[in-house]
Amino acid sequence: PTLASGSYHHFGESVVISGSGDIAPATVQGLMGTHTASSSLLLGLIVGLLVVIVVAAMFVTAEYRRGLIRTTFTAMPARGRVVAAKGLIVGAVTFVLSLAVMAVIIPLSQHLLRTHGNYVFPAPTLTQVRIGIGASAVVALAAITVTALSAILRRAAAAITAGGAVF
Repeated sequence: PTLASGSYHHFGESVVISGSGDIAPATVQGLMGTHTASSSLLLGLIVGLLVVIVVAAMFVTAEYRRGLIRTTFTAMPARGRVVAAKGLIVGAVTFVLSLAVMAVIIPLSQHLLRTHGNYVFPAPTLTQVRIGIGASAVVALAAITVTALSAILRRAAAAITAGGAVF
């Protein structure tokens, strides 16, 4: 739209500015407590992180619940290696899956925001790649940490609660 030109004048020791225009993008009240439409994109990451926490906790605690952990420790008595191997597998699978999801979600969410009239600040492709890799790394590290918490706590409910509180 064509905006009226602005003006200013001195009023005592102050300056009065008048005019019309848009000085910031239109915002909405997001669920995360911020006022940007793009902040609602983090909600999907949080939901995905909660799913990863539950799966990582069940990866270890299911063996304790069924008593199969004795068989695992009979085959490999070094408990630290067992937990490290489980953490490595959970972390690697989580990283690869979340990276694939980020490769789809980042361009799709930007497209949806733009088509619904929200302003999205432009970011270079390499920055978007770094964001995807960084978010995937955070999710993978959370999975590794919850796997270790599950080995310590040995109860799914306790591990999920502790993982949810930490992350």
